[in-house]
Amino acid sequence: YGVLPFANTNYWMNEDNLISPYNKNDTIYYDNGNYVFKSRIDESITFPYVYDSNSILYPYISGENGYVNKLKAMGAPSSITGRILSYEEHVVCITEAITIYDEQSYWLGSANGVSYDSIENVSDYGGIYGIRPVIEIPTSEIE
Repeated sequence: YGVLPFANTNYWMNEDNLISPYNKNDTIYYDNGNYVFKSRIDESITFPYVYDSNSILYPYISGENGYVNKLKAMGAPSSITGRILSYEEHVVCITEAITIYDEQSYWLGSANGVSYDSIENVSDYGGIYGIRPVIEIPTSEIE
């Protein structure tokens, strides 16, 4: 339990350009007039997934002493990985009435703008965010 910033910088941007690997084939751009990311294909608003090892949150999930390695030490498969829920996944959970929200605020892994504080989040306490990691287990590991 605690409070964590997502990042100290907007490492996913180079001025107004979303940089690789988050913008494969230059398909997303930052519409500075509307302060949102948009698709070059159909101008739809998009939420690029920007969580990776550059985030301040990474050590707590996938770092040496992170949640994933603690699970492995308790006997979880060595092939498990950890990350943060994306904005799109969160919306699907809400739509399909999958309960993941329990009156705690936590970061999502998708951005809606260029600054470090424009990361999407699930908020209940006005800007105080923790993490809710997603642990991925390959289906071949499930018996």
